[in-house]
Amino acid sequence: MSIINQQKGEKMLTIEQIKKLLEDRHLSIVAKNAGIGEATIFRLAKGKNVAYPTIKKLSDYLEGQLENAKQQ
Repeated sequence: MSIINQQKGEKMLTIEQIKKLLEDRHLSIVAKNAGIGEATIFRLAKGKNVAYPTIKKLSDYLEGQLENAKQQ
């Protein structure tokens, strides 16, 4: 389930959904593949605030992973 950023009309995962999807992943690999610094992704996983563009990048990356898994 995604939320829609009403200001921009963008569909993305919630922070809670992102944190849940990160639970069983190697965070440094996700950081590299999503183009985000490792420290930033570790902060998010620990519940710290991160900037909107970071959340959007992670949402896009994880949604792409989910879509790829559905197609296989």
